[in-house]
Amino acid sequence: MEAPTPIKLHEKELNEINFLKEDFCSKINNEEYKIKIGTLKEFLVIKVYNENEIKNIYISYFDYEQLRNISKSMRYFDNINDIIKFLEEKSKKNEILLKKQNDNIYLEFKIISPNGNQDNVSLEIKSEKINDKEIISILVKKIEFLEKEVELLKEKVNKSENIISKNKSDILTLFEEIRLLKNEKNQINKTENNKILFDSKITNINEIDFIINGLKESPIFNNKNIQFKLLYRGTRDGDDTIKLHEKCDGIKNVIIFMRSEQGNRYGGYSNIGWETRPEGKWEYPIDDNAFLFSLNNKKIFKAIKGKNKICWVNSDEYGLGFYACLVFYNKFLTIKNTNIILGISQYFDNCKVNDFNSGITECKLSELEVFQII
Repeated sequence: MEAPTPIKLHEKELNEINFLKEDFCSKINNEEYKIKIGTLKEFLVIKVYNENEIKNIYISYFDYEQLRNISKSMRYFDNINDIIKFLEEKSKKNEILLKKQNDNIYLEFKIISPNGNQDNVSLEIKSEKINDKEIISILVKKIEFLEKEVELLKEKVNKSENIISKNKSDILTLFEEIRLLKNEKNQINKTENNKILFDSKITNINEIDFIINGLKESPIFNNKNIQFKLLYRGTRDGDDTIKLHEKCDGIKNVIIFMRSEQGNRYGGYSNIGWETRPEGKWEYPIDDNAFLFSLNNKKIFKAIKGKNKICWVNSDEYGLGFYACLVFYNKFLTIKNTNIILGISQYFDNCKVNDFNSGITECKLSELEVFQII
């Protein structure tokens, strides 16, 4: 069976799908799932969902040739519209079955050929996670529907004395369901608003919680939602320091992640950032907010006040460096051009060479990333 091409769930695309007005139902382990059938351009679209599975739906789309390849019996239909009409009739007769295997759902039905042969067809409907905005949209519609139900019940209460107690109980039940849905919507909203965007090949957002917490100790980021904007990636942008400075110079609040050829991961943060100066006119400003860190050891080493200097350097050779403590040079991915000095503890508190690259003071990098914290 040829696997269907998964559809990308964007709101605009979903709005363009021409679904049949009527949804059809089938069960998996006594759990009711709804089936929507429609078209998007030249594709047959099948969407399967369970109203209790808000954060996940199943959706795939197939072109005519795909369907013909999945089953020879599909060749009895001249086009996608004929297939849709056939599936619609099957659904009305409850002749479509659903099976769940791993994360996907399989839509199964039978086709009887003109000569009486029977073909069992199985279409794989892929699981897709819906983004938070779409989940909120679904919750809002549910809440609106339930609020209308409440209003209808209130009208019944006002019109009939005989069913007051039952309807009052139903209203209270609906109010509780609305409250829970609103709480879920607010929680998702809160998560969405506080989500930290982070695109790294060296680490992930869960692993660097200790760095984020360290940043939030500073008044600069206190009570702020920290975001990471990628400025430079070595394997993407190359290891030419001229290009590096073109992308990174003059930008404040910069954090650098390095991965050595030995697999150790470390880096540093600067509040004032870097700048290229002409040969012979280099300046080394103090940055008391700077720190170095080791991802492998989950440690932060704060700058000793008045000691740490940020290298403002000539771009033909130098990359971005924390004085001479931790610095890399041109072609840092190609040759051993990253250095950690033995006297690093003079500039960063409780810091030792062994905290970074297993005591190896000169190496080349396998990856380097520079982010601006915004």
